[in-house]
Amino acid sequence: MNIYEIGLYIAYAMLVIGVLVLLIGMVRGILNDKSSGIQALVGIAFILIVFGIGYATASGDLTEKAIADGISGSEMKMYDAGLKTLYVLVVGGILALFGDITKSIIQGG
Repeated sequence: MNIYEIGLYIAYAMLVIGVLVLLIGMVRGILNDKSSGIQALVGIAFILIVFGIGYATASGDLTEKAIADGISGSEMKMYDAGLKTLYVLVVGGILALFGDITKSIIQGG
């Protein structure tokens, strides 16, 4: 088992845990308030759209190291798409954080 496979399995485990937590929160939100459930569905759709765009723009080009480790082009494309999705979501989270901080400073509190 090479380092890429270990990383992929860790990513899969994190994805499953994240999806389960998200689904549990969405079900609780729908039971408590219908609008929060809709917001959760919009969030899921956004993440899927970002991943789809990342996958569509991923090249899947193999490096010498990836070839030596037996990584296929489709696996490399998934890695690339996952990284692009991560970058977009991290930058979006940071921008949302700074936007919220700026909003609270402007409102005086």
